[in-house]
Amino acid sequence: MYSNKAEERVVELEQQKYKVLTLDKRLDFIEQTYELNQAAWPEFMLHDEIADTYWEELITDFSSLQVCVYDEKEKVIAVGNSIPFTWNGQIESLPAGWDQVFERGMQERKTNGKQTALSALGIAVHPDYRGQGLSQVLLQEMKKLAEKNQFQAFVAPVRPILKSKYPLTPIEKYIHWYQEDNAPFDPWIRLHWKLGAKILCPIQKSMVIKGTVNEWEEWTNMRFPETGQYIIPGALQPIKIDVEKNFGIYEDPNVWMQHI
Repeated sequence: MYSNKAEERVVELEQQKYKVLTLDKRLDFIEQTYELNQAAWPEFMLHDEIADTYWEELITDFSSLQVCVYDEKEKVIAVGNSIPFTWNGQIESLPAGWDQVFERGMQERKTNGKQTALSALGIAVHPDYRGQGLSQVLLQEMKKLAEKNQFQAFVAPVRPILKSKYPLTPIEKYIHWYQEDNAPFDPWIRLHWKLGAKILCPIQKSMVIKGTVNEWEEWTNMRFPETGQYIIPGALQPIKIDVEKNFGIYEDPNVWMQHI
Protein backbone atom coordinates (compact mmCIF):
# COMPACT_ATOMS: atom_id res chain seq x y z
CA MET A 1 0.00 0.00 0.00
CA TYR A 2 1.34 3.39 -0.97
CA SER A 3 0.92 6.29 1.42
CA ASN A 4 -1.04 9.42 0.66
CA LYS A 5 0.33 11.02 3.85
CA ALA A 6 -2.57 13.45 3.84
CA GLU A 7 -6.08 13.60 5.17
CA GLU A 8 -9.12 14.77 3.31
CA ARG A 9 -8.93 18.42 2.37
CA VAL A 10 -11.26 21.10 1.01
CA VAL A 11 -10.80 23.05 -2.22
CA GLU A 12 -12.87 26.05 -3.27
CA LEU A 13 -13.60 26.58 -6.96
CA GLU A 14 -15.93 29.29 -8.24
CA GLN A 15 -17.23 29.84 -4.70
CA GLN A 16 -18.11 26.16 -4.37
CA LYS A 17 -16.40 24.00 -1.77
CA TYR A 18 -15.47 20.42 -2.61
CA LYS A 19 -13.58 17.73 -0.73
CA VAL A 20 -10.55 15.90 -2.12
CA LEU A 21 -9.21 12.56 -0.91
CA THR A 22 -7.67 9.31 -2.06
CA LEU A 23 -10.00 6.41 -2.65
CA ASP A 24 -8.60 4.26 0.16
CA LYS A 25 -10.23 6.71 2.60
CA ARG A 26 -13.68 6.16 1.08
CA LEU A 27 -13.96 2.74 -0.55
CA ASP A 28 -17.71 3.27 -0.70
CA PHE A 29 -17.02 5.76 -3.52
CA ILE A 30 -15.63 3.06 -5.84
CA GLU A 31 -18.88 2.46 -7.72
CA GLN A 32 -19.32 6.18 -8.35
CA THR A 33 -15.80 6.40 -9.80
CA TYR A 34 -16.60 3.50 -12.14
CA GLU A 35 -19.71 5.27 -13.38
CA LEU A 36 -17.85 8.54 -13.86
CA ASN A 37 -15.13 6.89 -15.92
CA GLN A 38 -17.67 4.98 -18.01
CA ALA A 39 -19.48 8.21 -18.89
CA ALA A 40 -16.31 10.13 -19.74
CA TRP A 41 -15.26 8.26 -22.87
CA PRO A 42 -16.71 7.43 -26.31
CA GLU A 43 -18.31 3.99 -26.30
CA PHE A 44 -15.56 2.34 -28.35
CA MET A 45 -12.94 3.47 -25.80
CA LEU A 46 -14.63 1.31 -23.17
CA HIS A 47 -13.58 -1.88 -24.94
CA ASP A 48 -9.84 -1.83 -24.33
CA GLU A 49 -8.59 -5.31 -23.34
CA ILE A 50 -6.03 -4.05 -20.83
CA ALA A 51 -8.57 -1.91 -18.98
CA ASP A 52 -11.07 -4.78 -18.98
CA THR A 53 -8.43 -7.07 -17.50
CA TYR A 54 -6.96 -4.86 -14.80
CA TRP A 55 -9.30 -2.00 -13.87
CA GLU A 56 -10.89 -3.58 -10.80
CA GLU A 57 -7.50 -4.68 -9.49
CA LEU A 58 -6.10 -1.18 -10.04
CA ILE A 59 -8.81 0.32 -7.85
CA THR A 60 -8.42 -2.24 -5.05
CA ASP A 61 -4.63 -2.72 -5.10
CA PHE A 62 -3.72 0.94 -5.61
CA SER A 63 -6.66 2.73 -3.98
CA SER A 64 -4.27 5.12 -2.21
CA LEU A 65 -3.10 6.42 -5.62
CA GLN A 66 -6.60 7.15 -6.97
CA VAL A 67 -7.88 10.66 -6.21
CA CYS A 68 -11.50 11.76 -6.15
CA VAL A 69 -13.39 14.99 -5.56
CA TYR A 70 -16.88 15.01 -4.07
CA ASP A 71 -19.49 17.60 -3.09
CA GLU A 72 -21.54 18.22 0.02
CA LYS A 73 -24.04 15.55 -1.04
CA GLU A 74 -21.24 12.97 -1.25
CA LYS A 75 -21.52 12.85 -5.03
CA VAL A 76 -18.19 12.07 -6.70
CA ILE A 77 -17.76 14.74 -9.35
CA ALA A 78 -14.21 14.04 -10.54
CA VAL A 79 -11.65 11.25 -10.36
CA GLY A 80 -7.99 10.94 -11.28
CA ASN A 81 -6.46 7.50 -11.76
CA SER A 82 -2.77 6.59 -11.69
CA ILE A 83 -0.45 3.58 -11.69
CA PRO A 84 3.12 3.11 -10.36
CA PHE A 85 5.69 1.49 -12.65
CA THR A 86 9.43 1.09 -13.04
CA TRP A 87 11.23 3.53 -15.33
CA ASN A 88 14.89 4.52 -15.59
CA GLY A 89 14.15 8.03 -16.81
CA GLN A 90 15.21 7.43 -20.42
CA ILE A 91 12.66 8.35 -23.11
CA GLU A 92 13.49 5.29 -25.18
CA SER A 93 12.57 3.01 -22.27
CA LEU A 94 9.13 4.50 -21.67
CA PRO A 95 6.22 2.08 -22.09
CA ALA A 96 4.65 2.13 -25.55
CA GLY A 97 1.64 4.01 -24.18
CA TRP A 98 -1.44 3.78 -21.98
CA ASP A 99 -1.97 0.06 -22.43
CA GLN A 100 1.62 -0.87 -21.75
CA VAL A 101 2.18 1.36 -18.71
CA PHE A 102 -1.05 0.02 -17.21
CA GLU A 103 -0.11 -3.60 -17.88
CA ARG A 104 3.48 -3.14 -16.74
CA GLY A 105 2.43 -1.50 -13.50
CA MET A 106 -0.09 -4.21 -12.69
CA GLN A 107 2.34 -7.03 -13.44
CA GLU A 108 5.13 -5.40 -11.43
CA ARG A 109 2.96 -5.21 -8.31
CA LYS A 110 3.55 -8.93 -7.89
CA THR A 111 7.31 -8.42 -7.55
CA ASN A 112 9.21 -7.15 -4.54
CA GLY A 113 10.95 -4.34 -6.45
CA LYS A 114 10.20 -0.72 -5.66
CA GLN A 115 8.47 0.98 -8.57
CA THR A 116 10.20 4.24 -9.44
CA ALA A 117 7.63 6.33 -11.32
CA LEU A 118 3.96 7.23 -11.26
CA SER A 119 1.88 7.55 -14.42
CA ALA A 120 -1.49 9.21 -14.70
CA LEU A 121 -4.04 7.01 -16.46
CA GLY A 122 -6.83 9.51 -16.85
CA ILE A 123 -9.05 12.17 -15.37
CA ALA A 124 -12.84 12.14 -15.57
CA VAL A 125 -15.00 15.11 -14.57
CA HIS A 126 -18.79 15.02 -14.38
CA PRO A 127 -20.24 17.10 -17.27
CA ASP A 128 -22.12 19.39 -14.85
CA TYR A 129 -18.85 20.36 -13.13
CA ARG A 130 -16.53 20.91 -16.07
CA GLY A 131 -14.83 24.25 -16.59
CA GLN A 132 -14.21 24.86 -12.88
CA GLY A 133 -10.59 23.75 -12.73
CA LEU A 134 -11.14 20.24 -11.34
CA SER A 135 -8.75 18.67 -13.86
CA GLN A 136 -6.01 20.97 -12.63
CA VAL A 137 -6.77 20.08 -9.01
CA LEU A 138 -6.52 16.35 -9.76
CA LEU A 139 -3.27 16.69 -11.68
CA GLN A 140 -1.77 18.65 -8.81
CA GLU A 141 -2.97 16.05 -6.32
CA MET A 142 -1.43 13.20 -8.31
CA LYS A 143 1.83 15.12 -8.57
CA LYS A 144 1.80 15.53 -4.77
CA LEU A 145 1.24 11.79 -4.37
CA ALA A 146 4.24 11.11 -6.59
CA GLU A 147 6.39 13.42 -4.49
CA LYS A 148 5.15 12.10 -1.13
CA ASN A 149 5.78 8.51 -2.18
CA GLN A 150 9.25 9.51 -3.41
CA PHE A 151 8.69 8.49 -7.01
CA GLN A 152 11.47 9.75 -9.23
CA ALA A 153 9.05 10.83 -11.95
CA PHE A 154 5.41 11.66 -12.60
CA VAL A 155 4.40 11.24 -16.23
CA ALA A 156 1.22 10.99 -18.28
CA PRO A 157 0.24 9.51 -21.67
CA VAL A 158 -1.78 12.61 -22.56
CA ARG A 159 -4.72 12.18 -24.94
CA PRO A 160 -5.03 15.50 -26.85
CA ILE A 161 -8.58 16.70 -26.39
CA LEU A 162 -8.99 18.48 -29.76
CA LYS A 163 -7.14 15.92 -31.88
CA SER A 164 -10.47 14.32 -32.84
CA LYS A 165 -11.20 17.46 -34.90
CA TYR A 166 -8.01 16.83 -36.89
CA PRO A 167 -8.00 13.03 -37.36
CA LEU A 168 -5.88 13.14 -40.51
CA THR A 169 -3.05 15.14 -38.95
CA PRO A 170 -0.21 12.90 -37.68
CA ILE A 171 0.21 13.05 -33.91
CA GLU A 172 3.90 13.95 -34.24
CA LYS A 173 2.87 17.15 -36.05
CA TYR A 174 -0.22 17.94 -33.98
CA ILE A 175 1.60 18.00 -30.63
CA HIS A 176 3.87 20.74 -31.93
CA TRP A 177 1.08 23.13 -32.91
CA TYR A 178 1.21 26.32 -30.86
CA GLN A 179 -0.92 29.37 -30.19
CA GLU A 180 0.22 32.93 -30.86
CA ASP A 181 1.52 33.15 -27.26
CA ASN A 182 3.66 30.03 -27.90
CA ALA A 183 1.52 27.91 -25.59
CA PRO A 184 0.51 24.48 -26.94
CA PHE A 185 -2.51 24.56 -29.24
CA ASP A 186 -4.30 21.63 -27.62
CA PRO A 187 -6.10 22.58 -24.36
CA TRP A 188 -5.26 19.33 -22.56
CA ILE A 189 -1.59 19.42 -23.52
CA ARG A 190 -1.64 23.11 -22.60
CA LEU A 191 -2.98 22.41 -19.09
CA HIS A 192 -0.19 19.93 -18.39
CA TRP A 193 2.31 22.42 -19.82
CA LYS A 194 1.01 25.25 -17.62
CA LEU A 195 1.51 23.01 -14.59
CA GLY A 196 5.15 22.54 -15.54
CA ALA A 197 5.06 19.39 -17.69
CA LYS A 198 7.21 18.98 -20.78
CA ILE A 199 6.59 16.97 -23.92
CA LEU A 200 8.77 13.88 -24.15
CA CYS A 201 7.62 12.13 -27.32
CA PRO A 202 4.54 11.20 -29.37
CA ILE A 203 2.88 7.82 -28.80
CA GLN A 204 1.61 6.17 -31.97
CA LYS A 205 -0.34 3.29 -30.40
CA SER A 206 -1.14 4.27 -26.83
CA MET A 207 -4.37 2.30 -26.57
CA VAL A 208 -5.32 -0.39 -29.08
CA ILE A 209 -8.96 -1.41 -29.45
CA LYS A 210 -10.00 -4.42 -31.52
CA GLY A 211 -13.38 -5.82 -32.46
CA THR A 212 -15.50 -7.42 -35.13
CA VAL A 213 -17.17 -5.28 -37.78
CA ASN A 214 -20.51 -5.77 -36.04
CA GLU A 215 -19.03 -4.67 -32.72
CA TRP A 216 -17.58 -1.53 -34.28
CA GLU A 217 -20.94 -0.76 -35.86
CA GLU A 218 -22.60 -1.10 -32.45
CA TRP A 219 -19.96 1.01 -30.68
CA THR A 220 -20.14 3.83 -33.23
CA ASN A 221 -23.72 3.64 -34.52
CA MET A 222 -22.26 3.63 -38.04
CA ARG A 223 -22.10 1.19 -40.96
CA PHE A 224 -18.86 -0.07 -42.50
CA PRO A 225 -19.89 -1.72 -45.78
CA GLU A 226 -16.42 -2.18 -47.24
CA THR A 227 -12.78 -2.54 -46.22
CA GLY A 228 -10.98 0.73 -45.58
CA GLN A 229 -10.29 3.51 -43.12
CA TYR A 230 -13.11 5.43 -41.46
CA ILE A 231 -13.32 8.60 -39.41
CA ILE A 232 -15.57 8.11 -36.40
CA PRO A 233 -16.73 10.55 -33.69
CA GLY A 234 -14.32 10.78 -30.77
CA ALA A 235 -11.41 9.02 -32.49
CA LEU A 236 -8.10 10.84 -32.86
CA GLN A 237 -7.31 9.14 -36.15
CA PRO A 238 -9.20 6.84 -38.57
CA ILE A 239 -10.06 3.29 -37.61
CA LYS A 240 -9.17 0.42 -39.94
CA ILE A 241 -11.91 -1.99 -41.02
CA ASP A 242 -11.35 -5.28 -42.85
CA VAL A 243 -14.76 -6.59 -43.91
CA GLU A 244 -13.35 -9.80 -45.42
CA LYS A 245 -11.65 -10.72 -42.12
CA ASN A 246 -14.52 -9.31 -40.03
CA PHE A 247 -12.07 -7.23 -38.04
CA GLY A 248 -11.60 -3.62 -37.02
CA ILE A 249 -8.79 -1.91 -35.12
CA TYR A 250 -8.21 1.51 -33.67
CA GLU A 251 -4.86 2.80 -32.37
CA ASP A 252 -5.21 5.83 -30.10
CA PRO A 253 -2.30 8.29 -30.45
CA ASN A 254 -1.14 10.16 -27.32
CA VAL A 255 1.89 12.11 -26.14
CA TRP A 256 4.15 11.36 -23.18
CA MET A 257 4.53 14.36 -20.88
CA GLN A 258 6.62 14.59 -17.71
CA HIS A 259 5.80 16.70 -14.64
CA ILE A 260 8.66 15.61 -12.35
